[in-house]
Formats: sequence, C-alpha cells, structure tokens
Amino acid sequence: MYVHQFVPFLEKQGIQSVIRTIYTDRFFRVHMGLIPMSRLLKKINFFFYSGIGILKAIAYALEARRYDVVYIQKFTCPKSVFWFFRFMNPHIIYGFEDAIYEINPFLEKNAFDGWLFKYQAHLFYNLVRNASWIMAANTYLATEARKYNKNVSVIAEPIDTTLFTPGLKNEKNSIVTIGWMGSPSTAYLLDMLTPVFLKISEKNLAIRFKAVGVSFDYSVAGIPFIKKIWTLEDQLSDLRSFDIGIMPLDDTPFNRGRLGHKMIQYMSVGIPIVASDIGLNRVAVKDGVNGFLVGTSEEWVEKLLLLASDAELRNRMGMAGRKIVEEEYSLEKKAVELANIIKHVATL
Repeated sequence: MYVHQFVPFLEKQGIQSVIRTIYTDRFFRVHMGLIPMSRLLKKINFFFYSGIGILKAIAYALEARRYDVVYIQKFTCPKSVFWFFRFMNPHIIYGFEDAIYEINPFLEKNAFDGWLFKYQAHLFYNLVRNASWIMAANTYLATEARKYNKNVSVIAEPIDTTLFTPGLKNEKNSIVTIGWMGSPSTAYLLDMLTPVFLKISEKNLAIRFKAVGVSFDYSVAGIPFIKKIWTLEDQLSDLRSFDIGIMPLDDTPFNRGRLGHKMIQYMSVGIPIVASDIGLNRVAVKDGVNGFLVGTSEEWVEKLLLLASDAELRNRMGMAGRKIVEEEYSLEKKAVELANIIKHVATL
C-alpha cells in the first residue's frame, strides 16, 4: 500500500501525516537488479543499508511520542527496536500487502537467503502479535494475521481514480499492445508465458508485447519486446499504451497472498485483463466480465487472440473493469476507512 497517496485524502478527514522512510531508492534498485553489481557487492549493499535502516528506525522511535498513531508499513525490525517503539508510543498500526512471512521465490538464492527469510517471518509475527491494529491488503493475509491478533482490518490497495483514468486510443493504430507492468522481482513470471508469446508471434498478426518494470537485460526467447524501466513519471502513460493487460502467476505460498496491484491499475485505465486462474487473481478478475481467467498455454493464446481481434470486446470489458475499480478500489473511499481506523487506534 503506497501510504503517500493517502496523505491529501487523510487531510480532508482532519489527519495530518509525517512520512519517514527506512530504505533509499538506491537500496531497492540494487536489490532488484536495476543497478548491475556483483553478488558480493550486493550483499555488502544489503547489510550496509539494513544497518542504516535499523539506526533510522531507532531515531524514528525516539520521536514517536509526538504523534497520536504510528503506522508501520511492511517494515520488519528486531524485537528490541519494536519494543522501543511500543514503549515510546503504544498506538501502532502495522500494515502489509504481501505474504512476507513466506519465502519470496525470486529472492531466495541460497541457504543464507532462506535463513534470512525465516528470520524476517519471525520478526513479522512479533509485529503482528504486538501491534495495536493490523491492516492487511486482502482477506488471505488477514486470515493469517487473525491467528495472532484479533484487531485486523482489510483495506485493499486502492488507486486514485481521479488520476488513473482511461486514455484516448488512436483508432488509426491497428497494432494491439499486450502489456505487463511489474518489477524485476516478478518478471520471472513472464517466462511462464514464453510458449504463449511464441505461438502468437508465429501468426504474424499486428500484435506487440510491452514489459514495463523489467531489468535492462531482460529477454524472452528472442521475441521482440518493448522494454522499459518503470518510472513514476511514465507509469500512467505506459498503462494507457496497453490494449490488454496480463497477470501471470504461479501457485507458490508467497504468491497466494498477492492481489497484484497491476490488475487494479489495468482496470483503472479501462483495459481488459488476462490472468492466471490462481489465488487472488480470482478476486480482481471476474471471468468473462472484465477479463479472462486462464490455466493452460492454449487458453492464454485463445483469450489473448480473442481480445486482440475484437476492439469492441476490449472496450466493453475495459469499462466493466473501470466500474469495478470505482466501486471497490477507490482511493478516496479507502482513505475514509483508514481514517476511521487511525482515529479509533488513537483512543486505545
């Protein structure tokens, strides 16, 4: 959940916010492979910024008494640091949108990484047990949190429907763009669709593929892809450049807890979705309404070609998705829910 986007809407509810960050943009860029670096230097980068992050957390705990509520987003910290936070301000909300208590299939590389994830899970459960309130991004995550804390609310990752709106399509452009937006940590999921991309490419139709958020060296079996690094400035224009959005997913413990925000983004700009018929994809995609849920490679090819060949169907499903976003994922509506929880926790 991107907490920054809530700020102006929380102000309307009479809540002032001060945002503090733990890690730098460079830390994440190295971590995701966007800055090429040897494995040794990458480990050094990880431990250096982790140490700095703990020092920052201690500094933020020192100022915690200034506020009515402390909202910790996804960050896990040593028990002693969290104890200090609670000592300084017991009114703590802990929010998370991924199953960070499970091993991330992208990031686990060796035995040490596996141990690190287990330690993170240990710290995660400590925060869940001892926070005043838990904010889970979906019902799957909320079910896990309720095993350890009765004060759990579900607020799905919202989107600003006044900013993310459908763009004007160039009717003269006969090329259909099948697009994916994500990060280097999830780009491995595109590899699952290599047979699909190959079969579609073999038909020599006016279809192109675009991947936003992949690393510099990403490729798919020699298939020409439009590749872009994700940037906040280009995010909306990139989404609007898609005609169809895809959401491949594998059935792993970590991914079962993911309600991919990219699907909400696709719907917000009025494009249909083709997604793996797995986990929480079924929550966002209403099969046959705002997109299709598929299982086999053959189904992927069939549904993508169907949408690529029918502009009217794409428009109808895209508008159905837009309506779902306005009703269920509006940032303004979710901000009211969040404000009510913050005000309640402040009185505990």
